[in-house]
Amino acid sequence: MSTLHLIFSQAGADACLDRSRPDDKFLLLQDGVYVRHFPAAKVLDEHAKARGVLTFVRAEQLINWDEFVSLTTTHAPVVSWR
Repeated sequence: MSTLHLIFSQAGADACLDRSRPDDKFLLLQDGVYVRHFPAAKVLDEHAKARGVLTFVRAEQLINWDEFVSLTTTHAPVVSWR
């Protein structure tokens, strides 16, 4: 099972890059939605909208809370990067 990386900031994204594997999944949350160098990452739509960055995120990247929960149940471990 692949790891799910929850990225909450640019610093978290930088730290995560050194410790991730090719099959891992990434989710940008809170101020992590400002990170641009994770094109394959999912983005929590509510957080992107709250921070005014929806126009910078591809529609296929956006997920809702239910999809977020689904990701956490289908990946192990789940690692938070703040």
